Amino acid sequence: YEISLGLVGSEMCIRDSFATVDEAFHHVALVQIYRRILNLTSTDPLVQSSVKHIISRICKVRFLGEPCPGIAVLQPLFTAGCEASAGPDRDSINTLLLNFEHRYGMGNARNCRSFLQDLWAMRDKSDDVEGKTRWDKVMGKF
Repeated sequence: YEISLGLVGSEMCIRDSFATVDEAFHHVALVQIYRRILNLTSTDPLVQSSVKHIISRICKVRFLGEPCPGIAVLQPLFTAGCEASAGPDRDSINTLLLNFEHRYGMGNARNCRSFLQDLWAMRDKSDDVEGKTRWDKVMGKF
């Protein structure tokens, strides 16, 4: 059944963004299952597929200068960033976090981006290409 809600323009965009953010959170849950329960590495295809899904979903969200679903994307970006192993994925996450920070002026985005850059540098320096070192195990070291 198709229900017409009579939504136009920005209302429809906001509704679409809610669904898109919801999909990103579904993939956050999958990443947690893969990493914490199944003990898969960051480079496992299942983990990387969810990382790419999170990035692609958040790229579709419109960050508006008013209340909108875009305000809720920090946690999915953090999760995807912690598991991102490819340079282009890391670059996309960094750009999305910068956009988020500039739009909403939230220090959390800056702190998130700083932590991810440190985590990526630590993993790169120690040749931890599989992301065997989980972010939650090193959080206190930074």
